[in-house]
Amino acid sequence: MSDGVILVGASVRSLAEVSVRRGLRPRCFDLFCDADLQTLLAECGGTKPVQIRSCTEIPSRVKDIDETIPLVWCGGLENHPHLLTHLTIRRRVCGTPPSCLSAVTPEKLARLTAGTGMRIPEGRFSRSGRLFRRSGDRWLVKPVAGCGGSGIRDARSGDHPTADVFLQKHVSGTPISALFYAPAASGAVRLLTASRQLVGLSSLGGSPFAFCGNRGPICLPTPVRTALEAVACRAAAAGLQGVFGMDCIVRGSDVWLIEINPRITASHEQYDLLQTATSTIDLQIQRQGVRAPVLPEEAAGCLTRLILYARRSFVLTEGDVDRLLTFRRSPNHTGIAAGGRTGWLADIPRPGRIAAGQPFCSIYVVDSPGGGFSPAGAFRDLSELLRVAAAYTGLRAEQVQSVIDSSADPFSD
Repeated sequence: MSDGVILVGASVRSLAEVSVRRGLRPRCFDLFCDADLQTLLAECGGTKPVQIRSCTEIPSRVKDIDETIPLVWCGGLENHPHLLTHLTIRRRVCGTPPSCLSAVTPEKLARLTAGTGMRIPEGRFSRSGRLFRRSGDRWLVKPVAGCGGSGIRDARSGDHPTADVFLQKHVSGTPISALFYAPAASGAVRLLTASRQLVGLSSLGGSPFAFCGNRGPICLPTPVRTALEAVACRAAAAGLQGVFGMDCIVRGSDVWLIEINPRITASHEQYDLLQTATSTIDLQIQRQGVRAPVLPEEAAGCLTRLILYARRSFVLTEGDVDRLLTFRRSPNHTGIAAGGRTGWLADIPRPGRIAAGQPFCSIYVVDSPGGGFSPAGAFRDLSELLRVAAAYTGLRAEQVQSVIDSSADPFSD
């Protein structure tokens, strides 16, 4: 590997794996510094990852790194535009310019959806100052600077919007995430992939609004895709660049936009793991000679990612970590293997105390009927993998298996 890239955010493990597969040498800074991230970088001869306590540490942590190395940011940094602006003084910060992040805040989404066929849930923001009174409708309290479903709860009488939280009317339906690419120069905005989000699954130990994973690619109905692409084009016109995501709720023919994430999102793996022509990292750093291929509408493979949350507190020993690492996907395999059902573990924590309610690890499963895409280096027998991961968290392996079997494309015939 000869090219460097700095990865910063709440969790950069998945982007680090993509970077290594694409021949890049990542420098990693995140909140978890998971065991499999450390192992990945050690095996490829990279620099040891650095754990940060908060995003505010990032400028001091990266200041001595070669200024010609670009920086790619992910989850959580959109809530710190001033920090990103500071970083741009000394190096290239890839993706959406910090000055454009305000264009996609919750209060401004209505401007991007008008006339597109997409709806916005009714919301109350700080300027309204209205107290919430319980009625027949369900409302939620959401943090203005939220990430991954954290901090969301049902509204109670007396709640009111502030500078830190807003109220949003709950919309039922199927949660969908779409990933787009907007070239920095003039060019068409492209849909890279779409996936079904898995949210609030108690069978995985998740709290009611916790992000529990995703499954994709899925084939969007034409009206849904048309509406998403129209809003994505407007977001790009408002300044979003590179790879960014949109979360929405689909119910029948109605589509509600929930949020726009002006960065690479968790659904990037449905794009990066199921084809080898390019990657979201290549696109984000505008690597020489890279263009975005259009994925086939009928995907040959489907990737499911499940996040397991601990139902109880426990201590994870070094021996436990070593055992879990035997189920990770080998970084030495960079291609696509034959089809079938394969799986592996990721986001494996370091030794220490795991608190109840804390995310423990991720399970990845690829289904490739007919011998289609399947990442090499994965395991074909999932039973032991599921049993081991579930046992640590206090979950039941059969319940985890049922989620894998039931989270199919919601729009398939």
